[in-house]
Amino acid sequence: RLALIADSTTRDLVRTPESTAKDNRVLETREFFLADLGPARVVETSETWGEIERLFRGFYADKDDKAQREILTGGLEASYLAAELGDFEISDPFDLATPFRSRVEALKAQRGFTDLQNAVVAVFPSSALAFLPPALTAPETGKDGKPKPRQTDYHLARPFQSEVRYRVVPPDGFRAQTPPPGRVRQIGPATLSEEYAVADDGTLLATLRFAVDQRRLTAGEVEALRKAAQEVADEKPVLLQLEQVGEALLTTGRVPEALQELHTLVARSPGKPLPRIHLSRALLAGGMGTAARETARRAVELDPSSATALQSLAWILQHDEIGRRFGPGFDRSGAIAAYREAKKLDAKDTAIRTDLAILLEHDEKGRQYTPDADLAAAITEYRALRTELDDKSLDANLLAALMWAGRFAEMKELLVELGDFAAYPNLWLVAVAATDGAEAAIREAERHIANGEERRNSLLEASQELAKMRRYAEAATLAADAARQAPNAAEILARVQTLRKVRRHEELVLSPEDPADLARRLSIVSLQPGPFDGAQLSALFSHGFLQELDGNNAARRRFEREFEDVREATNARAASLSATMLDVSLALFQPVVAGDAATGFRVQGTGLMTGDRIFAVQEEGGLKIAARKHDEIGLEALRRLEQGDLPGSRQWLDWAQEDKRKIRGEDPLASHPLVTLWTAGTEAGAEEARCAAATLLAGGNFSEKALPLLLACRTAAPEGPRRTAFDLALAWTSQRLGRFADLDTVAQRLAAAHPTSLSAYELRETALTLLARWEDLRRHAEERLALTPNDLAALLTLHRVADIQGNLEESRQWLQQAVESGKASSTVYNNLAWLTLVRGEVDDQSIEHAQRAATLDQYKDPTSLHTLAALYAEQGKTAEAYQLILQALELKDDKKPESDDWYVFGRLAE
Repeated sequence: RLALIADSTTRDLVRTPESTAKDNRVLETREFFLADLGPARVVETSETWGEIERLFRGFYADKDDKAQREILTGGLEASYLAAELGDFEISDPFDLATPFRSRVEALKAQRGFTDLQNAVVAVFPSSALAFLPPALTAPETGKDGKPKPRQTDYHLARPFQSEVRYRVVPPDGFRAQTPPPGRVRQIGPATLSEEYAVADDGTLLATLRFAVDQRRLTAGEVEALRKAAQEVADEKPVLLQLEQVGEALLTTGRVPEALQELHTLVARSPGKPLPRIHLSRALLAGGMGTAARETARRAVELDPSSATALQSLAWILQHDEIGRRFGPGFDRSGAIAAYREAKKLDAKDTAIRTDLAILLEHDEKGRQYTPDADLAAAITEYRALRTELDDKSLDANLLAALMWAGRFAEMKELLVELGDFAAYPNLWLVAVAATDGAEAAIREAERHIANGEERRNSLLEASQELAKMRRYAEAATLAADAARQAPNAAEILARVQTLRKVRRHEELVLSPEDPADLARRLSIVSLQPGPFDGAQLSALFSHGFLQELDGNNAARRRFEREFEDVREATNARAASLSATMLDVSLALFQPVVAGDAATGFRVQGTGLMTGDRIFAVQEEGGLKIAARKHDEIGLEALRRLEQGDLPGSRQWLDWAQEDKRKIRGEDPLASHPLVTLWTAGTEAGAEEARCAAATLLAGGNFSEKALPLLLACRTAAPEGPRRTAFDLALAWTSQRLGRFADLDTVAQRLAAAHPTSLSAYELRETALTLLARWEDLRRHAEERLALTPNDLAALLTLHRVADIQGNLEESRQWLQQAVESGKASSTVYNNLAWLTLVRGEVDDQSIEHAQRAATLDQYKDPTSLHTLAALYAEQGKTAEAYQLILQALELKDDKKPESDDWYVFGRLAE
């Protein structure tokens, strides 16, 4: 402006200095103090200069404390999603001697948030543009209300600079991740710059600078500024991210480093629960489930009001003592109780509610959707997520739970409410088929799915689900419709034919006089859902067989355990489908029956999960099972001889002999003795039949009964193949009865008859091992090695003898000879690797040997996997070792760790 200076020296008007962007500045510092868990505390400090300072003073000049609070609260909610206003301090607007300054505290600000693994602060570059006049941000409109381009220049009253500085203070135990790169952009004629960095003290820094230096903007510059400013406003925020150090180490498999970091964190804050929560998670990841539970419980003790601590405890209780979710021994009831306590403390936490619902879908053994799961409670939780928290992200889980619970009407009602057929076509067809019939479901498929292939796939998927629900008629109808014009119609129609045969096993009418139905009843009693009923099982077996069990407790326990194991294995594969699997196996069973009521019956046929044959006898009250295995056939053959039924005994021996074919090869002792002692269809005498039956008992549950018979038969037999056959049966029996000296004697006779027989060699090896006669065992192996150079069995024996006697170098040399001979098996490579562990000499060659063993076993043998896990643990590769030992346990029937497995877990803990 032109101004007149009142002074005697004045000759002309003078022009005052033009205001520049540097004269009108605002500096806003936003300090985010991230919480250990949850939303942050933010302190915002603003400093102003020039025209902007004048505006601030004028704005606050007429505001009392209440008005200031209301204004600040609204601003903090918009800027930081803050729940409440904390302390604030604003300069006196009338004190012109002091620069104007404001300091405001935002509490529970969601723009900065910390969870167990990560923390984040959202940075909005558009915040630096906050002081642009509205005329430069909003588009101009004509009289008709539609946007129109600007036609004239724009005069900016005050050029200005705006700077926003972020300073993010990490929670204890967190560190900044690499920040995003900086950038400079032209916002029309203005400039916006962004800088991001990590300070030496670990804080994250961000600086946003915006400057408009021009006073006059052309119409084109105005439009360019408006467009660019809008693009900045529409951008997603820049995220400044931090990670929990221990959790980040866990993610990369560095469990030892994670544990060290978290133990240090616990020591720094012994009274806080959160460090122990992190530590418990790390212990769990390292396979130390018991320690994880103890640590998680301690976290709850430190703060019983912490929903997070209870949630973490609940999660850890869902794992067994070696860290497997739903593994044997996980604490389902404890986990449910902890989740419910956490839910009371924070009913709005969707993660707690979700985890609880999923857990309720599983039973005490960790099996999903079984009758022992609490599906009703799970459904209640899923519905509460929708109604109380407006969270519909788990609708698919709710639909599945309703289906498995058989609540098809509710399932259909929910699908109608969702109104999105395309999202759940197969479930919609299941619900309609179950409530309105299969034909109605087919009509729905035709109405909603125009594409033929998609319709066919949806019908097939719905058919599969209906079969799982044991709704076989509807499943067959849907599959039959899908088969029309299908490229694999023959395959689908075969499935349809099977489904039409399937009936629920509870609905089958079985005859007590039908041998095939007896086999079906055995399968039903053994595998039907519910507790195992030993009495019901025993009722299917013959009086004679049960009498043998009554005098043999070990045999009875093995008999019952076998059925329990089959039941457990079936449930382990698919407990929720056990009834369906039973129904289908009964439908697929195609029996072939031989025999008659006088002689007995043999029922053969594939499909049943309780074996492919039974042997039945007629008793008062109907048919009963007399045998399923060869030693049981031997018992029945002997029983018939005792009753004077020689023809019946012959028939049972003929049936046994059909399965005992001569094994071709170099070893004359590889075949069962019955092959030598019995020829089917001959008119053998009673004594010959008795001796043949005795060999069927050899080495089995009834070896004690076999022993005197076999001794008598051997004595009566002439020198030659028959006597050798009895010796082989005696060897098996002696081993089963723990008569190892007798086993050695018999094995020597077998070896004398057949010096190169591997069977004879291994029988004596077993005897000498169990008798701990190491020097005799060494000589035994050396003799075989002299007969058959580089024989693998002999080399392994010499390796074991040296190992037992503590001669580890000699032990290694025998194994190495096996490798050099080209005959090395997975056992050789496995033992070589294990030997280096015992000697404390694990190296890359050891790992290579262990990997070779596992590869030869196709990674399906728990022994070689265990060795590889142990070697990895020794090398400090804990993540790899942990996964391998879990893989090894999965290959075991009961999946429970034994002493050798605990060695690996102990080494991991070290």
